[in-house]
Amino acid sequence: VSPSSGCQDPTNQVAATGPSCGDGMITWYGGAANSGAFANVYINSKWNFNVSGLYQLPLNFNLAANFYGRQGYPIPYYVRQNPGDGLGTRNVIIGNPDDHRNKNLYELDMRLEKVVPLFQKADLTFSLDVFNVANSNTPLQKRNRACNGSDGACSALGQNGTTQTSTAQANEITETQAPRTLRFGARLSF
Repeated sequence: VSPSSGCQDPTNQVAATGPSCGDGMITWYGGAANSGAFANVYINSKWNFNVSGLYQLPLNFNLAANFYGRQGYPIPYYVRQNPGDGLGTRNVIIGNPDDHRNKNLYELDMRLEKVVPLFQKADLTFSLDVFNVANSNTPLQKRNRACNGSDGACSALGQNGTTQTSTAQANEITETQAPRTLRFGARLSF
């Protein structure tokens, strides 16, 4: 199937020879696809927000903040099995991928800067940026293969997204939110 055709497939299965769409995309639940360099990230938030603001303090100081949040992305758990339809063994999504999600993501970034006037039309600005102020480490991506081999008997998930019969790597966290980061900077404007 060509990605230009919209990659829409209402089934929850991947073809025996690979994904049913080009460029490594996997279709499921109305055609949602993976994102960027990561094969297990499915952009499908039902809500998100972004609030930002800047307050000018006395003595040419500025304080800015940006607060971002979104619903956690779904985790489409799958098993390798042959459903007996003649297309061979393939990845089959277990249930509705929307039933299992990563935790909601929140991040607060802040900036403090001091503007130093140099000349009539020139300023030097010193800044301190703090990214992920709360130092959250929310999981962004987990391994989603629920079972070993092509055993169709282990296709059910237990409570809290754990598998009843799982590989050693199922639910292994492969990517987390970046840790708190400080950045110092200077900018000359004229």
